[in-house]
This record gives sequence, structure tokens and C-alpha cells, in this order.
Amino acid sequence: RLLKELQTVYPITLDSQKGFLIRNLRLPVDIYTTMVPEEEISAALGFCCHSVFLMSKYLTISMRYRLFCNSSRSAVQMDGNTFLPLFTSRSVEREHLDRAMGLLGANVDCILLSLGVVFTPKSHILARLKRIYDHVIEGEIALAENGVN
Repeated sequence: RLLKELQTVYPITLDSQKGFLIRNLRLPVDIYTTMVPEEEISAALGFCCHSVFLMSKYLTISMRYRLFCNSSRSAVQMDGNTFLPLFTSRSVEREHLDRAMGLLGANVDCILLSLGVVFTPKSHILARLKRIYDHVIEGEIALAENGVN
């Protein structure tokens, strides 16, 4: 039930023109594109980070990498002292953002694996998040239809 509510807060859609959207913000495959403003990408990454964080809490699944949800200035903790930015900016090194995206993706994969969901590992991170929503919500609907609480 909580995940269904989370899906209304952070809806993920696929637009044939714009690609994947979270809360109507574009998160392109190439996050370094000049076609989408940095602020929009950073906000979309913040929404993505927060939804992954909440999913793991609601489903009681531990994540490999700690997430710091700070809207368009979110981050991932790689080890004890290394924090990597989950936002685009001229001051952010591309290598660090790429690594942060990889770690966020690893957390999403961890949730998918814990749920036993079949997925394509290198697919778009929002496609994988949508798989989690669909899997859990469809499972809840099936249980409700069968009279199981």
C-alpha cells in the first residue's frame, strides 16, 4: 500500500518524445546532454534517489550504498568517507557523477534481486524503478483479489 502511494508521489512514465520522466521531469540516458537543463536533471536524480531510499525502507530491504536525499543536491556514500554527487553541475566531476549513478543503480538492482524480479541490468534506472512499482503493486492487487490481506 505504501509503495502505491509512493508511486503517486513519484510517478514514472515513458514519453515517446521525452523518454523517461519522474514527476514529469526528464532523466535522459545521457545525463550530460545539453538538450535538458542541468537543474531538471538534478531534480529528477533527487526524486529518483528519494524514491529508491523510501522503497528500500517500505520493503525493508537493505541497500549496499547509503543515500543522502537532499533534493537536487543528493549524494551516495561509497565507503566510510567518500560521498559522490547525484547532481549535475559544472563543478561536479563527470567521473564522480558516473560512479554515483552506478551506485544508485546497484541499490535499485539490489531491491529487484531481493524481490526476485527479472530485469535487464543495464536498462534505464527509471525503467528498473518502474519494474519494482509494477511488481509490488500487481502482487498486492492479486492478493486482494484472492482475499488475502
